[in-house]
Amino acid sequence: MPLIGIDLGTTNSVVAYRKKNGTVDVLCKKLSEKIIPSYASFLEKKRVFESFAKNKTSVHPTQTVYAVKQSHLRKFDDVQVQSDIRDKNYAYDIVDTCGGIAIEADCLSERKQFSPVQISAMFLKHLAELAEKIGSASGVVNTVPAYFNDAQRSLTREAAVIAGLDVLRIVNEPTAAALAYGIETGTGEEKNVLVFDLGGGTFYMTFLKLVPGSSVTSVEVVATGGDTHLGGEDVDTLLVQLLAMRFNEEQNCDITVNNKAMQKLRQAVSVEKHFLSDFEEITVRFDVVTGVAQDGTLLGGLSPTEKRSARKPQALYRERK
Repeated sequence: MPLIGIDLGTTNSVVAYRKKNGTVDVLCKKLSEKIIPSYASFLEKKRVFESFAKNKTSVHPTQTVYAVKQSHLRKFDDVQVQSDIRDKNYAYDIVDTCGGIAIEADCLSERKQFSPVQISAMFLKHLAELAEKIGSASGVVNTVPAYFNDAQRSLTREAAVIAGLDVLRIVNEPTAAALAYGIETGTGEEKNVLVFDLGGGTFYMTFLKLVPGSSVTSVEVVATGGDTHLGGEDVDTLLVQLLAMRFNEEQNCDITVNNKAMQKLRQAVSVEKHFLSDFEEITVRFDVVTGVAQDGTLLGGLSPTEKRSARKPQALYRERK
């Protein structure tokens, strides 16, 4: 039967459609891009998602939300939550709701609060609608990190229900990876598989045991471990902090107080960091205006384009060993 598979990630997502004949198509956007940014932006008359929303972060920072997956069931006074609020320069606000967390953003000219589950539901609905352009489906399979507890899995299911989706199964992400690569097929013998997952929000390794049965192969998560804050977003944060500090030292101007400037810097870093796979050093270019005085002059005396160099963030990984 036709099914939709959704991997809702912290930073990016993937959606696939399983046809009646068993073949699977991973949804491709323009230029054969299969990775969909997990961003939502509230414009004046409508909500927009994915790359379009991500590009609005520096233009409408208080109207754009992202990276909400890690906020599920977190407490506001959680040390990691406070660290994220302090270090990651979110475009939106994270506020305390009786000890829990709410995302506060500008929506239709109003300041509104959303739970992380509500934001996830919006994006899940959008992803399902993209998949249904290929054809109708009888249900949805969602993936979750192997370290998610029962309560977090229930919230994932709740978000899908709010989105109007019929969730047939919640699958561990490492298990889904093993199935997608066809690792469960082969010799008919037990097999041990180590799944290495460096994502946008987390870095995890999971040890799987594949046991062939009479009709299907069972996949057991033997052990999983890693860091929930050692993903691509954390590399971005480290580079942004480094460049903002260097900018302040050279220009005597603190751009961390300017939301739009910080979002422009983060976007530039997110694009340029990929070149660190091939080069020891990169140059980050971004347009920045820190403010305007009452007489209309720019504060800080900045040129339209500033250039800053960055090196590989090796210290981040050394710290987490």
